[in-house]
Amino acid sequence: MRRHPHDLFVSYAPADELWVEEQLLPRLRMASLRVLTPADFEVGAPQLVNIERAVDQCRHTLAVMTPAWLAHAWNDFEALLAASSDPAGRQRRLIPLRLQPCDVPPRIAMLTPADFTNAERFEENMQRLLKGLGVRAQIFISAKRAATRQRRLNTLIEDSTHGQRTAQLRRRENSDDKN
Repeated sequence: MRRHPHDLFVSYAPADELWVEEQLLPRLRMASLRVLTPADFEVGAPQLVNIERAVDQCRHTLAVMTPAWLAHAWNDFEALLAASSDPAGRQRRLIPLRLQPCDVPPRIAMLTPADFTNAERFEENMQRLLKGLGVRAQIFISAKRAATRQRRLNTLIEDSTHGQRTAQLRRRENSDDKN
């Protein structure tokens, strides 16, 4: 199985950068997702190469769908690259996030989007998106590891406490023997 150094490449139009930077990215990073954006592109490298690397290095490409995104040619290329490596959508290489109502091309419309068109449902949709990205499983694994560590720590504390009590009893016995 192929390993990806990043979890997610976020594809968005420059017009949507403020929402992505202030709303989306902080939440994705809080969930410990390794996120790549166009801001991470290598300076001086051809745009085409940067996009190919980003899509290739990430498990998923999250396309922030707005009319501006659909009008931007590079965004279309990003989506095509992600979809070409997973044409049936089984690996969820391309995940559409609908930020504004727009007419999505059929090749993307076949995929169930994360619908963020209603700002009042942001939290609910964010949880749904994170679940779709597998974050809950990572949190569960982390919680399980933390519980195991806590049990080991408790055992060490008990052993240490038991050892201290034994040492105290021996000191008392020794002092009683001397008297």
